[in-house]
Amino acid sequence: MLEAVRSLACRGFTVDVLPVANDGLLELDVLREAVSHRTLLVSVMLANNEIGVVQPIRQIAEISHAAGAYMHTDATQAVGRVSVDVEDLGVDLLSLSGHKFYGPNGVGVLYAREDVRSRLRPLFHGGSQEGGLRPGTLPTPLVVGIGEASEIARAEWAGDARRLRALTTKLEAAMRNVHPKMLVFGSMRHRVPGSLSVGFPGLVGDQLVSVLAKQVAISTGAACSTGSANPSHVLRALGCPDEVATTGVRVSLGRFTTEDEVDLAARTIGCAARRLAGSS
Repeated sequence: MLEAVRSLACRGFTVDVLPVANDGLLELDVLREAVSHRTLLVSVMLANNEIGVVQPIRQIAEISHAAGAYMHTDATQAVGRVSVDVEDLGVDLLSLSGHKFYGPNGVGVLYAREDVRSRLRPLFHGGSQEGGLRPGTLPTPLVVGIGEASEIARAEWAGDARRLRALTTKLEAAMRNVHPKMLVFGSMRHRVPGSLSVGFPGLVGDQLVSVLAKQVAISTGAACSTGSANPSHVLRALGCPDEVATTGVRVSLGRFTTEDEVDLAARTIGCAARRLAGSS
């Protein structure tokens, strides 16, 4: 995201990055004040890749369109977890990646509304196929794979979501029972099922991840930011001071997560956090 902002700035565009509230949601009044007839595009993630918070995309699209701007949403983290319908969302552009809903790695989708498509310009040149938007031959196995994965996601997302929502609630309650001072980051009401971002006061998240490396797969942030030594920029954006942001760990549940695994993970994470806190 930051690289994309820098790239646009280098091309002469002015890029405004808007703040979010403490629960991770974009405040609509802030957006209304920020957009104008000079705004070309508003881009907002449908669901955050670290704290799982789901944004009110339809309202954001309405505000964007009222100002004459196009609306793009990155739905990568939302497909297969919540309903994703371009008509219901009211967006002009939507992007997603197949591996996030059990499709193959290395393939994604860009939806562009018909009247917007003609205004897109290719990043790479050399062929007129794919409407002139990209050269090269499409990887047929990957395209078939993401198509099949999307059909399964469309058929099963609602049932998956109900099960994951119950498991996420159970995981949060069980960890808090073991470690009552546990923090939860981001809105619990507006989030994708299966996503939980928590912190244990007095601990550094990296410590917990290291101790649990052979028992539970957790991380201190999104996969695309793994390896950064800095506190999570997402938690900082919520207003968390560095000493709180560094406590954060991300736990994700998926289609194949079982109730027994949730029980085990809750005990293992909570007990390790208490043990580390007692030794520090």
